[in-house]
Amino acid sequence: MPINKEQKIRLLILYDLLSRHTDEDNPLSTAKIIKMLEGKGVSVGKRALLEDVRLLNEHGFEVKTYKKKSHCYYVVDRQFEIPELKVLIDAVQAASFIPEDKTEEFVAKIADLAGEHRAELLKKNVVCFDSVKHSNKHIFYSIDTLISAIEQKKQISFVY
Repeated sequence: MPINKEQKIRLLILYDLLSRHTDEDNPLSTAKIIKMLEGKGVSVGKRALLEDVRLLNEHGFEVKTYKKKSHCYYVVDRQFEIPELKVLIDAVQAASFIPEDKTEEFVAKIADLAGEHRAELLKKNVVCFDSVKHSNKHIFYSIDTLISAIEQKKQISFVY
């Protein structure tokens, strides 16, 4: 069965919605998914939703379903496991060369990879680091310049 353009974008939006808003402890019902999709300008019926989930699963995007009063869906497989994300967050928080505002931004982005329900848990700093954060807001431009110079095999010098 060929997939039309509307179905393709619907699949992308559906998987993004499920990735952001679901996990094993927080599934979404059919009715809730349909309502959320309508809020994004995408219309879908119950049968079409079942077919979309089947297509996602068929192509390696693991979406689990079970039936209570209605079907409930959630995404199981994440790119990173929770402990891996916590290690990345701890590394960012401990890095003294990353300014405080960028640290908060990075932590939020990393935590969002776990989905909205687990992101709040990951953002809570359990470990306290005694590293003094630098205020150099241009550090990432400097890093980019260094990487480019290294890739181009150019000589680098520093002025302190």
